[in-house]
Amino acid sequence: WATWCAPCLEEMPMLGRWRDALKKEGVPFELELWSVDEDEAKLRQRVQAGVPAPVTWVESPEALSAYLGKLGLDPDSMLPVQMLIDPKDQLRCVRVGAVHENDWGTVKQLIR
Repeated sequence: WATWCAPCLEEMPMLGRWRDALKKEGVPFELELWSVDEDEAKLRQRVQAGVPAPVTWVESPEALSAYLGKLGLDPDSMLPVQMLIDPKDQLRCVRVGAVHENDWGTVKQLIR
């Protein structure tokens, strides 16, 4: 995500609600946000304003591009990008583009 990415900011509260709902159902689920902001001050300001999960700062667009390339994705993929990683650190799903409320059922199926 990035502070300048409107879809990223729009979906954050929903992702937090999904995490909370899964935990209520006893599903071990964590949410982590990776930021590709180049301006660390803007990132810190946004984090202080509130985000639903811990944030990891990917300090360069090149680092993100290299990681996406390793996953077989276009290194220049647009934000947001979501990755679902299981407790054994296995990548279960990657989605490029925003998620929406109507994706909730699919997310639950992937997790179970």
